[in-house]
Amino acid sequence: MPVAHLVKSVAVQRTARVLQLEGLFEMPPTQRSEQAWDVNLPIEDMGWNLGLIVGPSGSGKSTVARALFGACLVTGYDWPADRSVLDGFPAGMSIKEIAGLLSSVGFSSPPSWLRPFSALSQGEQFRAILARALAEAGEMAVLDEFTSVVDRQVAQVGSAAVAKTVRRRGGKLIAVSCHYDIIDWLAPDWVLEMPLGRFTRRPLRPRPAISLDIHRVAADAWECFKQHHCLNRTASGVRRIRLYPRCYQGFRLFGAPETELQERRCYVKCYVDGRKPPPQPPGPRWHRRPWWW
Repeated sequence: MPVAHLVKSVAVQRTARVLQLEGLFEMPPTQRSEQAWDVNLPIEDMGWNLGLIVGPSGSGKSTVARALFGACLVTGYDWPADRSVLDGFPAGMSIKEIAGLLSSVGFSSPPSWLRPFSALSQGEQFRAILARALAEAGEMAVLDEFTSVVDRQVAQVGSAAVAKTVRRRGGKLIAVSCHYDIIDWLAPDWVLEMPLGRFTRRPLRPRPAISLDIHRVAADAWECFKQHHCLNRTASGVRRIRLYPRCYQGFRLFGAPETELQERRCYVKCYVDGRKPPPQPPGPRWHRRPWWW
């Protein structure tokens, strides 16, 4: 669809208050209220995965998205009222696929996955809907009010995660949003800016490099993250839980944490009262630590 002319028209009931308003602001009498947009969207012959329709409130974003992509517009899903949010996904998906999809959209809280959809916060509900849209949508999904109910930091990080997931899966997603701060994080292939209907393509230059500093923190920092971790609720009789890397130094959850760069593959050992601690994994001597460290 190279060019589209869209008109939204509604009748105006000329009540007493409408007449007063026309006199107060010297508005000409009218029988109808109309808005028109000329949209140039040349995306049929270009390869793309992510699109963004952005503009202030009332600029016609949702109207354009509904008129051009109404069949792909995600309006919501039916979620089980008395079961976890995991049970709302297609029956053919495995738990690993569901967990990976939820994590890829920034919803990485296994304890929250156990709750019904109605018990989630608005931000969690949005990310659950986004994950389900990626799971059930066909060739393309259109999401209105994208990142409007989450704080801006979560919106930016979540946009980057969504972009990575959509491109890896080879699907198509059009986000409709009033926030311009997600453009650099979402990195869409094309942007339609309303109300001018200005169409731009993504520049070919790569993203700037991100510098990440990792620091050692105190043990009480775990309080900020434990509610989202699957090991927060331990079994009865377990005294402490630690993570051991196979070959490299790792970090411990309830000991003095070390946040050094490490190999991702780790396994969990539980020290139960009365049991002898397991032996240390093999590795260079300078990697080995006493079991109580």
